[in-house]
Amino acid sequence: MKNYIYLFLLTFCLILYACASTQDLEMAKREFDNQTDILKSKVDTLDNKIKTLESQIESCAESTESLKEETASIGQSKATEGADITNIRETLETSVGRIDTLQKDTSDIKSGMDKVNAKISFMEKYLDIGNKKAVIAVPYSGLTNSLNLKGKSDSDTEYDIALNSFKEENFAKARSEFEIYLAHYPNAEKVADAYYWIGECYYFEGNFDQAILTYDKIVKNYPATDKVQRALLKEGLCFYKLGDKITAKLLFNQVAQSYPDTNEATIAQKKIQEIK
Repeated sequence: MKNYIYLFLLTFCLILYACASTQDLEMAKREFDNQTDILKSKVDTLDNKIKTLESQIESCAESTESLKEETASIGQSKATEGADITNIRETLETSVGRIDTLQKDTSDIKSGMDKVNAKISFMEKYLDIGNKKAVIAVPYSGLTNSLNLKGKSDSDTEYDIALNSFKEENFAKARSEFEIYLAHYPNAEKVADAYYWIGECYYFEGNFDQAILTYDKIVKNYPATDKVQRALLKEGLCFYKLGDKITAKLLFNQVAQSYPDTNEATIAQKKIQEIK
C-alpha cells in the first residue's frame, strides 16, 4: 500500500515540476510533505490497528481451540459420569436382589432353627438335662394344648383331658385323671399309654421309685406295645437319678441292644457314654 502512495506522489511531483514555477514548486513541496506526514501517520495507525486485529484474531483462535478442548473434556466427563451412574444403579439393583435373597434365606434358616430347637428342647426334656420347671416329656409331634373332642368316644375324651392336664404341667391332676381313665376303661387300646403318662407324672414330680414301678407295669404287662422301649429307658433314667448307675447302665444296654435304630437306643447310648 505504501508503494502505491509513493508512486502517486512521485508522479504528482513530476507534473508540478514540469508545469509550475519555482515558488509554486516550493509551496507544493511543503504541501506534499504535510500530506505525506499525514498519510504516513494514518498508515502507521492503520498498521497498528491491523496488528491489533491480527493479535485479537490469534487470541480468539486460541480461545476457540481451548473452548473446543474444554467442550470435548466436558463431554468425556459427562459420558464417564453417565457410565458411573449406570454402574452404580446396576450395583444397587444387584445389592437389593442380594438383600432380598438374604432375607429369604434368613427366614428359611430361622424356620429351620425353630424346628431344630423344638426337637432339641424335647431331647433335653426327655433326658432331663433341660429346665426341669418347664419339662414336658411329650415326644415332638406337633401336639397342641387345645382339645378337639368332637366325634370322639368317651374313652378318648377322658384320655385327651388327662393328657392335656399333663401338657399343662398339672402332673397331680393328670395322674389322677389317667387313673380314672384306667378304672373306667381297663381294656382300652391306650391303656399302656395311660400307664406311661402316669409314670411320667411321677418322674416329673421327683417320685422316681413310684415311677419305676409304673414303667415296669408296661414292660411286664404290655410287651407288644411301642411304649416298652420308652418305659425301659425311663426306668434307667430313674435309677440314674437315684444314684444306682449299675442298674441304670444295664437298662440302657438293654434298650440299645433290643431296640436298635430307634431314638430311645440313641439316647441310651448317650447315657452309657456319660456313665463311663
